[in-house]
Amino acid sequence: MLALFGLCFIIGGIWLIVAPSAQGILLAAISMFASAGLLLLNGRIGILLVILIFYGIALVKWYKKYGTVMEHCPSAAMLAQAGELLDKLRKASRMKSTDIIEFSTGDAMACRIWRALLQNNLIVMIVLEARIIGYSIADVYFLPYTGLTIEIERQEILGKWLKATFYVNNQRVKGTILPECYERFEAWKQGYQR
Repeated sequence: MLALFGLCFIIGGIWLIVAPSAQGILLAAISMFASAGLLLLNGRIGILLVILIFYGIALVKWYKKYGTVMEHCPSAAMLAQAGELLDKLRKASRMKSTDIIEFSTGDAMACRIWRALLQNNLIVMIVLEARIIGYSIADVYFLPYTGLTIEIERQEILGKWLKATFYVNNQRVKGTILPECYERFEAWKQGYQR
């Protein structure tokens, strides 16, 4: 009986990884709770029961967070346009473009570069994480112009970088920014407020 449960969970897990869907997540959560109920009816209380309950709760939370997004997929044209925009932003240089700012957070072991494209009333921001070879996109933000705030604390002791606190969509991170990027951001924000 337990072997059958195990086989069902392995197949369900592979299915969720290969073809995730909102209904699949909800169905997996219901099956976790049903399996936990069957184990309780058979009088089996153990670590498997606890794992099933916690995994079922995690799947319900995941469904609440991502379910509506998974049900309403964007069109192929929108995905292609977003892909082009993100690729442009990933390859962009803050020195060559006047609408790009960049700041970094973390330390030498966990460096993250935040690169933002300042548009009319929108900030498109990607977070690049250091990998073994180069950087890869770790996160993407589409923010209103009020979604990014920069508070300068002081200038670095060595170099021209400025120590700052960044508020990205109400998330507080500390890092450094070049003075020209900060000035570019402030000029863009002042121009938009007029």
